[in-house]
Amino acid sequence: MTIKPIGRRTVLCGLAGASVALPWLELMEHRRARAAKLDTTARFFVVAYGGISLGRYNEYVTPSAIGTGWPVTVGLRPLLGNSVADKLASQYDYPSVADEFSVISGLMMPWDGSGPASRGDSWHGCTMCPQLCGVSISGKDSPLQAPSSDWLVHRAIGGSKLHLKYRVQANSYTGEGDNSRGRLSAGLDDSGDLVHFDPVVSLEQAHHELFANVQPGNDSSFDQLAWERHHAERKSVLDLVRDSADRLRARLGTTDRQRLERHFDEIRALEQRILALKPPSDGGAACIQPTAPVDQEFGSEWSNETERAKVFGELTYFAFACDQATAVNFQLTYTSCYMTAELISGDSTDVHETGHSGSDSTNMGVIYAWHIEPLARLVDKLRSTPGPLGTLLDQTAIVFINEAGMADEDLGDHENTSHSSRNMMALVAGRAGGHQPGRHIAMNNAVHPSSAIVSAMRMVGCNDPLGELDTDIPELFT
Repeated sequence: MTIKPIGRRTVLCGLAGASVALPWLELMEHRRARAAKLDTTARFFVVAYGGISLGRYNEYVTPSAIGTGWPVTVGLRPLLGNSVADKLASQYDYPSVADEFSVISGLMMPWDGSGPASRGDSWHGCTMCPQLCGVSISGKDSPLQAPSSDWLVHRAIGGSKLHLKYRVQANSYTGEGDNSRGRLSAGLDDSGDLVHFDPVVSLEQAHHELFANVQPGNDSSFDQLAWERHHAERKSVLDLVRDSADRLRARLGTTDRQRLERHFDEIRALEQRILALKPPSDGGAACIQPTAPVDQEFGSEWSNETERAKVFGELTYFAFACDQATAVNFQLTYTSCYMTAELISGDSTDVHETGHSGSDSTNMGVIYAWHIEPLARLVDKLRSTPGPLGTLLDQTAIVFINEAGMADEDLGDHENTSHSSRNMMALVAGRAGGHQPGRHIAMNNAVHPSSAIVSAMRMVGCNDPLGELDTDIPELFT
């Protein structure tokens, strides 16, 4: 009997308006198309940002040798996963992904109008606009002045898919409330005016965005009471789509059935992580409020950002595995991050001050490692997930940049200053567009750090300039 294939963006629909998107299955392709190994236009893009410098001693972050087989530093330790028998092997419970990353060092952002996408002549918040949208500024704390790379990619190849904006750091931790340092995605509205997008900070809201196809009160088919009852009983979204899932299982072969069950297991694990972070409310019903900007349980200097980073990384994975999104803006920390460092490195100060005068010079490397661990986990999951052309990593571009580098002298600063736009670094992962990972490439302060972002845009087929920048890094592709 011939089994009719299903569409790539098929979802399982269930009670209370719930829906669960599916991973790629062989049933989604005609046998003739599989035999021909036709290409697919699906591409996935992540721009990740950390509001940190490389510290005053960047040998704890930047590798000491170039090319392949570069020595892994403290800051890059998460890339080795559990392949090294040290005290961190149990923390990094995934195999090495070092060969899936390119490290680009010696990047430099010009200042005071001396080149394209230059920063101002004073510090704190002066690099994020040139980095993320490629536009020069003259001062500091400038919001983005042009569309960011994630919006450009979404416009170019995203179609009707979701454009996701996540922020791991719960708030600024400065007592000043939110500000432009926590809003790093921008685009154009229908009139061509610049719009700044608020990131999703609530894990529940992010989960709802992916797994419920309607929001409470927005559609007459939405069953509000059923949705509240579902959350009050702390059930899985999979309980709401059980009938649809059972009908689909009956049509699947052995390989597809195994992929589907793995997908369901990962959804259940993700839901348990979210539930563990937020206890039930006293009123019993915990109906998601998708428009709420901030959870109420956030602390004064720490809100379990380590676990939040893992969950947002898993949500990004699901968005790609289910072909629900093309572009993700993944902000780990605010520019000039005042989140406590004690629960990351043990240093009794905040993350920003660690870059200046932490009690142990290796701690900036530990903090850099904290930023890239969720990206390493994401790469491992994408690499282990089949796609139409191999794995999902073959269709993905991920780029990580951070606020500042390190230099001997910059605008009159003292030796080994952590406030510098010289000797900056970027990481690029994914194999879309011919990227050749696994190398350390040194650019000798001759290339703008945002050229790494332009390169990632080119990997997924977005050929727009990033503000004043339109040059990629050819060494990533040769």
